[in-house]
Amino acid sequence: MRDRDDSASPIARRLIEARLHRDIALVVDPRVAGSNLKVANLENMLPKARHGVLVLADSDVRVEPHYLAAVTAPLHDPRTGLMTCLYKAAPTGGFWSLLGAMHINFSFLPNALLGEAIGTGGGCFGATIALRREVLERIGGFTRLRNELADDHRMGAAVRALGLSVVLSPYIVENRVTEPDFTSLWRHELRWARTSRAMAPAGFAGLVVTHTVGAHRARGDRERVFRGRLDRPTRFAGSALGVSRAHRAPAWVADKWVLAAAAAGRAVLRGVCG
Repeated sequence: MRDRDDSASPIARRLIEARLHRDIALVVDPRVAGSNLKVANLENMLPKARHGVLVLADSDVRVEPHYLAAVTAPLHDPRTGLMTCLYKAAPTGGFWSLLGAMHINFSFLPNALLGEAIGTGGGCFGATIALRREVLERIGGFTRLRNELADDHRMGAAVRALGLSVVLSPYIVENRVTEPDFTSLWRHELRWARTSRAMAPAGFAGLVVTHTVGAHRARGDRERVFRGRLDRPTRFAGSALGVSRAHRAPAWVADKWVLAAAAAGRAVLRGVCG
């Protein structure tokens, strides 16, 4: 973090105190060498990293105890340069938080899987990125990302340019969505849309298709998605799509969005997972 008075500081300090036997360091450094503040924090933290494998994760994600083992396992293959995770959303409360979570689960997730399945997505998602330190050094380190809007996307592209693969993990992290009102949600979605258009203009244009087809294919699968009766690839999507049921999305939401997302997820995941 850049400020000792950051609201996250007491939480981090309590974590360190509760686990004194663990190698945990809190880095407070105000230096910013570029327009991307997240990358500035990563640059400032890197000297404290002691090992050959680096895992970068957003602060608003939640994971399970086997997370690190799952996301670092693909890096044992020298042909793999980077591992990344998709994410499902969990609203923290309120209507606007629910809408924000719907966008992730029923728009972003199927679209990201579609891009992966047809080989046009070029996905690399900041929710989790794992890579070897030597790969980071080969792409120029965080320095080359200082002024990038979508630093995660650029990092994935740089790794692919080395001839190494970017692997999409079957592990899905949980993203907490906290937007409390319309204004904050609008700003978040507008920034997301602008970033998507800048990074993948063809995929952005294709939203007119993915937002309007698929519902008729999903009706037969609706209950099976949430009861876990689908095959393994579809269950991969179901873990994310089930969020609306878990958080009691209104019936009209399910009819318009859950069904379409289920159809897209089922078709796409067959291509991704085999």
